[in-house]
Amino acid sequence: MNITSQLIEKAFLASILNDRSIIGEVSDSLIPEEFLEPKNEIIYRAVLSLYEKGADTSVPALVGKLNNEGLLDQAGGINYLREIFAPSQLYIGADPIGLAVLIKEEALRRDIEFAADKIKDAHSKREGNDASDLLAYSENLIQDLVNKDVAKATSVNISDFLDEAIDDIRTAKERAANATSGVPSGFPDLDNMTDGFKPGQMIIVAARPAVGKSTIAVDFARNASMLGGKTVLFFSMEMDKKEIVNRILSAEARVETQKIKRGELDDNDWMNISEAQARLSQANFIIDDNPQTSISRVRSVAIRQKNKPEGLDMIVIDYLGLMEIPSSGRSSDSRQNDISNLSRNIKLLAKELQIPIIILSQLNRNSETRNDRKPMVSDLRESGSLEQDADIVMLLHRPETVDPNNRPGETDLIIGKHRGGPTGTVPLTSMLSYSKFVPGQGQVEREPEFIGTGEEGSKFATTEDEEPW
Repeated sequence: MNITSQLIEKAFLASILNDRSIIGEVSDSLIPEEFLEPKNEIIYRAVLSLYEKGADTSVPALVGKLNNEGLLDQAGGINYLREIFAPSQLYIGADPIGLAVLIKEEALRRDIEFAADKIKDAHSKREGNDASDLLAYSENLIQDLVNKDVAKATSVNISDFLDEAIDDIRTAKERAANATSGVPSGFPDLDNMTDGFKPGQMIIVAARPAVGKSTIAVDFARNASMLGGKTVLFFSMEMDKKEIVNRILSAEARVETQKIKRGELDDNDWMNISEAQARLSQANFIIDDNPQTSISRVRSVAIRQKNKPEGLDMIVIDYLGLMEIPSSGRSSDSRQNDISNLSRNIKLLAKELQIPIIILSQLNRNSETRNDRKPMVSDLRESGSLEQDADIVMLLHRPETVDPNNRPGETDLIIGKHRGGPTGTVPLTSMLSYSKFVPGQGQVEREPEFIGTGEEGSKFATTEDEEPW
């Protein structure tokens, strides 16, 4: 036990018990887990519990609480509490705020030592496939410490950010009518419904196999980068870099993908490809085609890119089913839990980096049992957490994949869930020989956002996981 740390912790506990008003000032910044001495952690946790309930935080009240919960012995017993709270020259003039800072400082130092030991241990055991895996593991450990160190209280008075909210509203009002505040998708009808992909959003694009998930994903990334001037990081576990580049060149140059693959290009094709190459060379479109990609690796690569001068505006992951997941078992329930954890971590990463993350996912076979084969959000494969965590769920449906004579060339981009926004269907035209979709000519079909209820008043339509208000 570090004697200095133990004395600091005892001095801090004595100080807050002598002045209840200090507890509110330190409770948001100093957590019980940051104490080195387990007894002190138990005592501080009990003090916070009494304070949060508005109860007396005197020493007798503290002893009573610890005794009732069977924790008095673990907290050192009466003798230890007397030792802490006995009048002593040690505590005269002690600054509890300063003591709290010292306790946090020592906790961070211990965390750094622990992280260093884990990195050293991983290196000695050669965990991971190569040095890059160890680097990603190390970066994630360090970044966790950085985030922990700079974390601030999330509870703030409305007056503290009201001016900022009004400025955002004013900016939105002054924005051009055809502009989007988020990352543009390149599809005007979609952007009109979403106002672009927003920071912190997790967006799922789902479909049955061979419908065009990867194509629409490349479209979103290509349009954001080349038309919107955004920096996009594209993780592909299925296509390699050359295939992605060939698809982009095909879409930009309007040269059929198969002609590019076979090298059957005339002079006009070459001219179009050269012009597309010049445009693409100016874009910040970063491709990562490592087939063994985990969420920790995504996070590591993304943070590294975020810290570069060009920054990072959006991530696209193709696709969820191919991401490496540390398995917790072989049962279907375990697999669903693994997907749930992965989904939650992706959402947290989007919030941490303050960028939208688009992730592709498969649909189960339920849609194939319906007459119209039209997919629904509930068809998302393996986990309801995907639907729960996602801010937007888009479903791709091409009727011609079921019946070649049913609306050939037409594609429905169904916005099945949109937290805080409208749902509906955006028409697209498939030009898959050029590896892309383009805006369709059909009418945008929006689900009703307002539902009248006669004499009972009215209510707003909501998604399944949101309460009407």
